[in-house]
Amino acid sequence: MLLILNSNFVISKTYEISGIVSDNDQQGGIEKVFIDLTHLNDSLFSINALTNDVGYFKFSKIPIGKYRLHFKRFGYVEEVKTIEIIDKDIKQINIKLNSTGMQSAAIIVSKDKVESKLTEINEHDHRLEGKKLQLELSQTLASTLKNETGISVRSMGPAPARPVIRGLGGNRIQINEDSSPLIDMSASSPDHAVSSDVFSAEQIEVIRGPKVLLNSPTTIGGVINIVRNDIPNKFISKSNGYVGYGYESANTGNSLASGIEVPVDSNIFAKAGISYKKANDVQSPDSILKNTALNNLHFNLGTSYILPNSVAGISFSGMTSDYGIPGGFIGSHPRGVNISQEKNSLVAKSILHPHGEVIDDINIILSRNYYFHTEYENLSNGQKSIGAQFNILNYAGNIDFIQHENSIFKNGTFGASFSSRDLRYGGFVFTPATNSKNIALYTTQETSFDNLELQIGARANYDNINPETVKTSKIGNIREREFAQVSIAVSGLFKLSESFFIGTNLSRTSRPPTAEELFSEGPHLAAYSYELGNPELKSETGLGYEIFSNFSSDNLDLASSVFYYDMDYFITPRNSGKINVATILPEFITTGVKAVITGVEAKANLKFNSTLALFSSLSYNYGQNKSDNMPLPMMPPFKAILDLKYRTDDFALGMKSEIVSAQIRLDQFEQETKGYYIQGIYTQYQTNLLSSVSTFSLSIENIFNTIYRNHLSRIKSIFPEPGRSIRFNFKAYL
Repeated sequence: MLLILNSNFVISKTYEISGIVSDNDQQGGIEKVFIDLTHLNDSLFSINALTNDVGYFKFSKIPIGKYRLHFKRFGYVEEVKTIEIIDKDIKQINIKLNSTGMQSAAIIVSKDKVESKLTEINEHDHRLEGKKLQLELSQTLASTLKNETGISVRSMGPAPARPVIRGLGGNRIQINEDSSPLIDMSASSPDHAVSSDVFSAEQIEVIRGPKVLLNSPTTIGGVINIVRNDIPNKFISKSNGYVGYGYESANTGNSLASGIEVPVDSNIFAKAGISYKKANDVQSPDSILKNTALNNLHFNLGTSYILPNSVAGISFSGMTSDYGIPGGFIGSHPRGVNISQEKNSLVAKSILHPHGEVIDDINIILSRNYYFHTEYENLSNGQKSIGAQFNILNYAGNIDFIQHENSIFKNGTFGASFSSRDLRYGGFVFTPATNSKNIALYTTQETSFDNLELQIGARANYDNINPETVKTSKIGNIREREFAQVSIAVSGLFKLSESFFIGTNLSRTSRPPTAEELFSEGPHLAAYSYELGNPELKSETGLGYEIFSNFSSDNLDLASSVFYYDMDYFITPRNSGKINVATILPEFITTGVKAVITGVEAKANLKFNSTLALFSSLSYNYGQNKSDNMPLPMMPPFKAILDLKYRTDDFALGMKSEIVSAQIRLDQFEQETKGYYIQGIYTQYQTNLLSSVSTFSLSIENIFNTIYRNHLSRIKSIFPEPGRSIRFNFKAYL
């Protein structure tokens, strides 16, 4: 990687900054105030600290320069102070904070700035971090996000669960790790697990709106980014780390995680982490689902060289995972299938801060990802036979230019990316090995006019999908395919008052078919299907329309959205109703149809006082295949969440209800599911334990042990969702 280090900043003699933060009314010190220290001439130099139990804080080894101190504490008005170090320590700083009487959900504050109200609505409103992440944290990404508005879970048991947004799943939902695409097979089939660990995540964000086009051409879906910051990107003056533990009783699952970040010297920093997860077969209210155990190991190592105007870093991460897919019923393997995943990733990153008149920052990422996936059939003699194998070698890179604010655009990014994926198959899979290449150019721009904010995004994609074997088979002419498409999105927000906003999203989406959708041909026992691709598929295209509103006051926050996606060509696998004679599996054929997906989302947070609040949300999706005048398959039904919460700075106690309607709008050969109501309770406590910030979270889900079925589960006909489950999470920041 080419790295330009253009800085005349020299770290020589360093100094100390210390002081006391106190309550302006009670005249006492305030503990656990989050303090962010940032160099005014270089935002990259940013370190943070928490006050102790008497409100005292200290920063050591601070170079000469001007700094901004930002003081944040839930229940207090934020305070900012500017200081300058010339030739001596700065001590006895006295900061007084004024109480607001309001509480917030998180103790770990994100330093990301909210550039606009549109950014807040499209990105920051769909983010799990801090206490909220620790409370919702579960064994998979999908189960962690399941209570977010508009998100459902596709599953075939607990391990291969994957998020679905507004009824859209698969390749329409891109999953990233530290802003780089996650490489695995989870989008292609419901039996394939997401090859990422969420227990070590610092943050999980769901990105919607035009900024999706920086990562994906599919404007109607979304991007889920798992943030771990494997490559250190900020100065730290001392070592820090965390330890965590999680438990779930539904499958007697245990999770362990630990990480550390160390300053090797004044410019070199290292980071490492490891997590391990083991769970047994999952239990429903009346039985145990055999062959659903899972076992995961994840690790990461990263280092970086940081100067005030540049960063160069590299990281290596790896994961192994073993899990089961149940069997023993019609359409499945008699004794189930076991799946083994291996993955490793090498990522190099450079961040440059030229701070020029046009370009403010330049981000460069290069990656190499290796993924190997084996599906084993369990035989009657206790042995295992390889049924299918998938092997991916992927090279990718991107360069993003973040623009300096100018007279037209407040914020803007433009960039380019490439990827090359070599996909090979083994076992009883008859799909040809395929190499897929992608080149993309993209931009997003943001501007404002009086009470109107606008975000505009565009992405041009070229894809080449080249099978190793060119032939004519029963699915058609398997050959090299090329696709070129443009996706566009425009989002506007109009300010009616200081508290009320209305807006709209307009988009054109275009997604090329994948190699699996084009060329699949053969049995997939773990997915209970015989999969047939379609080499004549075109790019998936459509128009998206959305109207949304946002209202915020001291005691009430409201947000609502109505969307309509008119798809000229929508790629979907459908049960043909035919049985493959050789394998006794139902044939699923990938087709392109005209379709409409429409729906509504709403959420409200009613604050009765500074400690008691009621959060509620609802979502509904309606999908229609206009080509056949049939409902689209596997659409989530109406869902509502009610969450009554009592919260102070350090303690929370709540009740959470989930209400889901029956799904009677069915594609052919699809099974109806009944509605259900399940109840949960939870509590959370945060404290300074051994000079660390520690969070304890305890929840009981489905406390009445209700039998219910998830419509998006491929095994709902034989097994309901888990019964009563106790979940405990602990995390300490050292």
